[in-house]
Amino acid sequence: MNNLLALLWYTNTQKLSSSGRSTLLRGDCMKLEDFRIEVAVLTRQELATLAGVSISSIQRAEEGKGVNRLTQSRILKGLSKHLGRTVTREEIDEFR
Repeated sequence: MNNLLALLWYTNTQKLSSSGRSTLLRGDCMKLEDFRIEVAVLTRQELATLAGVSISSIQRAEEGKGVNRLTQSRILKGLSKHLGRTVTREEIDEFR
């Protein structure tokens, strides 16, 4: 069921995209951990490697603890690279 919801969410974000950039309606976002697991299907270690950050940075971000903007940008870049589309701050609860 969760995979179906993630697929529907992902499909809807793709329908809203224009010029190759995804945009979401206000209020449509996910927690980083949910996004990582349900949309990107990555472990913390895999995301950390893609993003070039430590696993503890991923964990802190998922827990809503402060991570700096550079670390946030690296995580978004890693997710974008893995998914083949731009993932924006607006899509991740903790980065809004």
